[in-house]
Amino acid sequence: MNGSSEKLSFAPFFKAIGGRQDVRAVLDVAAEYLRTGAAFREAYTGNVSVVSSSEIFRESAKTFPMLELSRIYCSREVQVGNVHSGILIFDIPSDRAHALSDEEAIYIENAVIATALCLERSFSRTLPGNEKRDELLKDLLAGEVRDYREAEESFAQWGWKKDQEFLVLVLRLADDVKEDDGFSARERHISFSLARSKVLPFFPKSFCVFYTKMPVFLLPLPSGKPEALSGVKDVLESILLSLKDELPPKKGRAFLFAAGGAKRGVNAIHRSFDEAVRVLSVSESLRREGGVILWDMLGGYQLVAILSETEEARLFCGRILGELLEGTDSSSVELLETLLVMDGCNWNVRAASESLRFHYNTVKYRLGVLRERIGFDSSDPAQRFDMGLALRLAPLFFKDKFVTICQKPFI
Repeated sequence: MNGSSEKLSFAPFFKAIGGRQDVRAVLDVAAEYLRTGAAFREAYTGNVSVVSSSEIFRESAKTFPMLELSRIYCSREVQVGNVHSGILIFDIPSDRAHALSDEEAIYIENAVIATALCLERSFSRTLPGNEKRDELLKDLLAGEVRDYREAEESFAQWGWKKDQEFLVLVLRLADDVKEDDGFSARERHISFSLARSKVLPFFPKSFCVFYTKMPVFLLPLPSGKPEALSGVKDVLESILLSLKDELPPKKGRAFLFAAGGAKRGVNAIHRSFDEAVRVLSVSESLRREGGVILWDMLGGYQLVAILSETEEARLFCGRILGELLEGTDSSSVELLETLLVMDGCNWNVRAASESLRFHYNTVKYRLGVLRERIGFDSSDPAQRFDMGLALRLAPLFFKDKFVTICQKPFI
C-alpha cells in the first residue's frame, strides 16, 4: 500500500478522470493503490471493465450475475443522478470486507465517487442538440424522409450502425383529468432538460428531441440480447422514480414513459414512434398512474390501440354499452363501474362485491338492471367477450365518462 495521505486524498482519482476521463482510468488507479483487482459492471448494458492479473476474477466479473458478484466480492453501488448505474467490484472476499482499514474503506468510496464523475462526464460529452440533427430526427419520427441513405450516413457519424436495433421512447407529463395537462412553458423546459439528463447517461448513443409537446428519445438497443427490453424497462422505472423526486410535486400530475416496439434500421423509426403514441392512447385503460409501458410488452392491448383508431370501434362500443354512454345520471356511472370491476374479477360476483366493498346482493341487483337497460347477460360467454372488448375501447373514445372510474383504486 502507498502512504496514508495518498489513500485519503482524492488526488490520484482526480488526475485519472482529468486525463483519460473513463472508468478504466479509475480502475487502474484503484488496482494500483489497493493492490487488488478492480472491475466495473454497467447496469443497463452489462458491459464490464476489468483491471486484474487474476483470470478467475476477470471471468467472474464478466459472467456472474450482479447479485452473485455482490455476494462473493467486496462491491459498491455507483449512482448517477440517484439512479443505479452499476457496481464496482474489488477482488476482496465479501466476508473480509468488514476487516478493511479505515483508509482502505475511504479509498474505495473515493473510487465510487470517481466512477460516478466519469459517467457524468461521459454524458456531458454526448453531442449536444443542433438544429440540423433535430430536424432530421423529427422527419424520421414523422416518416417524411425521402432519402434514407443520407440519414444512415448521418447516424453512422453519430455512432449508430446501419442495422442498429432501437426503440422510440416518449415521456408524457399529464394531468390526471384534463386533456391539456396545464404545465407551464418553464415546467416543460425543466422537465425536458431533466429527463434528458437522466436518460442519456444510461443510453449514451441515444438522441433526444422535443416533438409534439413531448421529449422523444431514440434509444439504441444491445444487439443479440433477448433480455434487452426487460433491462430497458428496469432502467426506465428507476429513472422515472428519480425524475418524480426532482420535479416539483403537484397533486394530480402523472409521468409516463411509453416506448414503441424494437425496430431495426432508421427507416423504421416512424413505426416505433407511432407505436409509442398508441401506448399513450391505451395507458389510461390500463389504470396505471404513470409508470413505464412498452409496446412489445403490451399484449392484447396492442390490438385495442390499433382498433381505437377506427370509427367501427366507436360504433361497436355504442352498440354494446348503449345508453350507459349517453346517460348523465349517477346510475349510469355506477353501472359502468360495476361492469369494469366484474370484468377485472373474471365475472365473479363475490370477488367483484369484495372489490367494490358492496354486499353480494347489490352486485347481483346491478347485473339485473344491466340486463334490463342494455340487454347484457353476464352468464353468456359471447356477451362477456364483447363487453370486455367494449370496456377496453370505450375509455379511449369517451374519456370524460370513464376518467374518474378508471382511476379509482379498486382492490
